[in-house]
Amino acid sequence: MTHDEKICWFCEAERADKTYQVNLKKEEQRELVEVPACSNCQSIHKKTVKNFLILFFTIAVGGAVATMLYLLVSETEFSGSGIPIGAGIALAWSIPALFIAFLWNKKISKGVKPQRKILQYPPLKAKLDAGYNITPLA
Repeated sequence: MTHDEKICWFCEAERADKTYQVNLKKEEQRELVEVPACSNCQSIHKKTVKNFLILFFTIAVGGAVATMLYLLVSETEFSGSGIPIGAGIALAWSIPALFIAFLWNKKISKGVKPQRKILQYPPLKAKLDAGYNITPLA
């Protein structure tokens, strides 16, 4: 299957005005594969990552605050049952937050392949199948 390099790989609709660069290496041979992307898809990918980072820190801080509040209100010592109960409160708080973030990211990225699908881009996949490995960009 071939892909028009002028069309975004992720939405397959918009004209590609940007690229994701993937550095490959096989023994001493190096190659750079550019995966076409439009500004909209790159923006969606950045928002998805940003949303999960914000969610992670919200859950972490929320869990710590919930544990501390429980310990303060219940007058339970740190070595007692307060920590597991506070962790349970944090877990009860984080499950709906994760679900909401998942639904939100699904909504904003509708019709756009996730960034991890970059490995299925035909020219890149062919190189990986031929024994190339992904290496950090220099």
